[in-house]
Amino acid sequence: MTLPGTAAPLKRTPLYALHRELGARMVPFAGYEMPVNYPPGILAEHLHTRSQAGLFDVSHMGQVRLAGADPVRALEALVPGDLQALAPMRMRYTLLLNEQGGILDDLMVTRLGDGLFVVVNAARKEADFAHLRDRLGTVTTAEPLEDRALPRDLDALYLGGGVSEAYVARLSSNRAFIDSFRRARAQGIPTYAECGGLLYCVRSLRTSDGSVHPMAGAIPVDIALEAGELHSGYRDLRVASSSMLGPVGTRLRGHEFHFARLLSVGEGLNPAFTMHDSDGEPLGCEGWVTGAIVASLVHLHFGQDPALARRFVEAARTARTRRDVRAAELSPV
Repeated sequence: MTLPGTAAPLKRTPLYALHRELGARMVPFAGYEMPVNYPPGILAEHLHTRSQAGLFDVSHMGQVRLAGADPVRALEALVPGDLQALAPMRMRYTLLLNEQGGILDDLMVTRLGDGLFVVVNAARKEADFAHLRDRLGTVTTAEPLEDRALPRDLDALYLGGGVSEAYVARLSSNRAFIDSFRRARAQGIPTYAECGGLLYCVRSLRTSDGSVHPMAGAIPVDIALEAGELHSGYRDLRVASSSMLGPVGTRLRGHEFHFARLLSVGEGLNPAFTMHDSDGEPLGCEGWVTGAIVASLVHLHFGQDPALARRFVEAARTARTRRDVRAAELSPV
């Protein structure tokens, strides 16, 4: 679906696939494909909401976190609502005003422990974000919160390499994203994770200060990050378990650069590769294959063999076909 009068494709929220599975009629709204009604009909939906409850998908709306020096006072200068009196984890509906006191948008403000969480309307979010950045000054930051969860209509997932200990706690605490990752895994979405991507998939990460952080848990492995124990060098790999990367014996080349140390490994894992260094010395097995996930601490360059990228795309195409068939089976005739 595209925007009327343009060639621009409409965006989809993380709940798009669920709306389709429930038989929703999708229409353009603020640049997104959004549900307007479901098979039971508007009257049935109205009566259900009046007698029980109704849910509204707000993931297309703009979300921004305000932090820094006194973000409450900074935002209160732009809205008529009393934010100073707002208790932690309480929300207030208010209006975003221009310099003349005219209304630009309505918004919801939640008081967090170290700042504010603001939700604005989808059609105004980019303009609202710009307005906030221009008028909050340099001591209060406005950070739009995009992609808090994976979309439900994924075909494949590539978790690239690179990780900093400074972000481990933040990654671990983003439970919405972890839950969406676990949902994708349960659906059999082909996933390739290398280095930092593998670290995101493991059961737990211990950082150099001794803190242990629960991660996505897709791979039953525990790892410690220890500065000073650098594993580095070019690696010659052979696929040890057939996967989206190729059949057993497929040769690949990559580069290893990390400070990770394996603490424990659970059951049910198959090795992803056998590995040798650049001098041909054997280094044992590397990485794991479990379900539709291939994970390794070695960085691969997909340009080394065109077939490598083709196999990954074919796995994504197969996942898309499987999902479309399942959606068709669930949709009302």
